[in-house]
Formats: sequence, C-alpha cells, structure tokens
Amino acid sequence: MTEWAYRANAKKRNLADTRTLADEHGFLARSAHTRKKHAAVAFVQEVKAGDVIHFYYREKRDIELLGSYRVLDAHDDAARFQPAFTRNEVALVKLEEGEANAALVELLRKLPRKGEGYQEDPKLHAFTGWRLERLADVSPPEFSSWRFPQQGTLTRNRTTGEAASTEALLARITHDITVMAGRACIRGLRVTVGTIVNLLAAGRTEQEILDEYPYLEEADLRASLLYAAWRLQEREAPLEAA
Repeated sequence: MTEWAYRANAKKRNLADTRTLADEHGFLARSAHTRKKHAAVAFVQEVKAGDVIHFYYREKRDIELLGSYRVLDAHDDAARFQPAFTRNEVALVKLEEGEANAALVELLRKLPRKGEGYQEDPKLHAFTGWRLERLADVSPPEFSSWRFPQQGTLTRNRTTGEAASTEALLARITHDITVMAGRACIRGLRVTVGTIVNLLAAGRTEQEILDEYPYLEEADLRASLLYAAWRLQEREAPLEAA
C-alpha cells in the first residue's frame, strides 16, 4: 500500500464541489496525459487499488484538509466505470457516459467561476480519475510534510530507503552523444527511454518487453518510467531576446 498526496485547486472546481465529487460521488478526477503532447502524467499510472490518497485543497495560500481516501479497484462497478489501462494493477478509470453517471459528468463539466475546470483526457477521450471511499479513522498528515514538485498535484512520500532506491534507478539512465545522438538510454545500450515508455503506453506488458529485449532487466523499465516522470516535472521557460 502506497500513501499519496493530491492537491486540488480553484482552477478545477470550488471547494464545495470538490467535496461533493469526493464524498458523494466517490471520485477524484485526474487526466493521465498532458494536453499538448499527450505524454504520460507523472505517477498517475502508479496508483493502485488499496493505496491511500490524502486529499488537500489549495486556494491562494490557504490549505484545506479534505480527508483521506482508499483507492478502489478499477474493475468494480463496470456499468459506470472502465479501466483506463490494460495493466490490471493500474487503478485509474474512465467514466462511462449514461444515466448512471449523468450527475457526476454534469458536475465535472461545470466550469468554475475563474479557471479551466475538468476536461476529458486528451488521449483516452473520456473523463478519468480514481474511485474513492473515505477512511473514517485516517486523517491527512500536515500539508508541509509533503513536497510537491513545482506545479505537481500528485506526489508520494518517500522514505530514506526509497530515495536511495530512486537514485539507483536513475543511475541506469545514461546520455552519450555517440549513442542514439545523446538521447536518454538504458545503461549505455541503444534502447532509449522513449522506446520503453511508448511500448508501455501502447499496452505492451513488462514481460513482453523483456522477451523482446532480453538484455534488459525489470529495473530498467521502472527506471525509464521514473526518468520520464521526472522530466515531466520540469518547467520550460522561453528565452528572452538579446
């Protein structure tokens, strides 16, 4: 079980509607892909059934603790939700259009007074998110104990051991101008991070990839996803004209 922290804000929905989505509809909306390049959003595919999401709401500088929620299995309630990905362990769901979800979809499509609101995932062409159930005996930790990278809305708390493990995984990613023109590769091999991420995004299982590339290891696949997630957290700033 992994504990996650999610930070909502007024650009998507006001506080009252956010509470309604979580407590009455048992739903936390989250797209899996970016709008411009349809790249995978960091961490979204790592959330599994049984994980706990500590839910926060931020408006200006004020932080509201909404509650702690258990993530439900993506394969339950098939009449209303479908798994967003073929990997069974991924908990993200797609909303089915229909009468059963009419109130939920109407609320998701409602635009806030100031902001962009929730939108369908640009690649999956449906509203996506996690099914939740509130945990009555668990409360969110203080917000300051979570570190959100830049503008990230989803993060997980890492122990010292996990941080060391993360560094070891990222050490598998190499850059050499003589290998694949300097693109991020796995352990100096002519296999790029982009190749692995694209295969996973296309629905290939880890075992299928390892069978196709027998010189790769399972940790190489995890390193590729970790590196891709890290790069997505970077900001791009336009260069000023001289």
